[in-house]
Amino acid sequence: MAFGFPAYHEEKIDLGIPQNEIISFLEPIIGSLSWSIIEYTENHMLVMSNPSLLAWEPEKIRITILPSGSIHVRSECAIFTQCFDWGKNKKNVHKLLSAINGIL
Repeated sequence: MAFGFPAYHEEKIDLGIPQNEIISFLEPIIGSLSWSIIEYTENHMLVMSNPSLLAWEPEKIRITILPSGSIHVRSECAIFTQCFDWGKNKKNVHKLLSAINGIL
C-alpha cells in the first residue's frame, strides 16, 4: 500500500500483445469484473471499480498502454483526501492481473 493523496497501488504488467490489440483484449476482461470503462484512447483507459451510485468508496483504475506491449495499472481512491485504502487498490490491480492470467 502506497501512502499519498489519494491512496493508490500501481504495477507494470507484461502482456506480450501488440500495442494496437491491447484495448480490445482488455475490454471483455474489464466487463467480466463488473467494472465500468469511463474513457479510453489508443494508449489509455480510465475504469471505475464500483460504477454504482450506491458504491461507498469507488476506485479509479488508470491503465496506460506502453509501446513494449505492457500496461501500467494504477488503482487509486476516487476521493482525493483518502490517504488509506486498507489494501483495496492492491486487490484491484491483482484482480485485473488474475483475470488477464486466466486468459493468457
